[in-house]
This record gives sequence, structure tokens and C-alpha cells, in this order.
Amino acid sequence: MHATNDKAPPPRSLLMKLFVRSWEYRYPRLLWGGRIAAGVLCTGFGILLLAYGVWWGLLPLAAAAAAFFGGHWIYQIARSQHAA
Repeated sequence: MHATNDKAPPPRSLLMKLFVRSWEYRYPRLLWGGRIAAGVLCTGFGILLLAYGVWWGLLPLAAAAAAFFGGHWIYQIARSQHAA
């Protein structure tokens, strides 16, 4: 019989593998805050570019959406680890 490893990360979907790296499981709360900060900065930069009529401003907004999406997943991981 094999012993279970409590430190092993849970199985992940393809999107989670793309947005949340395996090393991010070590410090989920710190990296959640970093992702949220990056999302806020990208949002501000994207809005600033769009305000000046530069359509490239959509790229930082897409990056902000990805950062918020990854941050949400990291938050869910941290919450589930805290409850366990």
C-alpha cells in the first residue's frame, strides 16, 4: 500500500496548467497578490492607451484578464489548502 503525499498538488486541467505554474503552489497568497497587482497595472495601462486612441491597448487588457483569471485560481487553491 502506498502512502499519500499531502504536499502533492491536485490534478490540474489544461487551462490551469497554462495559467498557474506548478511552483506557484508554494506561496499561493503572495503570488495571488502579485497577479492582482499585475492585473491592475495592465488594466490601467490598457485604458490609458485606449484613451489616446491606440488599439494596441487591447493587448494589456487581455493580459489583465489572464492575470485576474490566474489570480482567481491561485486564490481558490489557497482557500482550499487553508481549509484542509
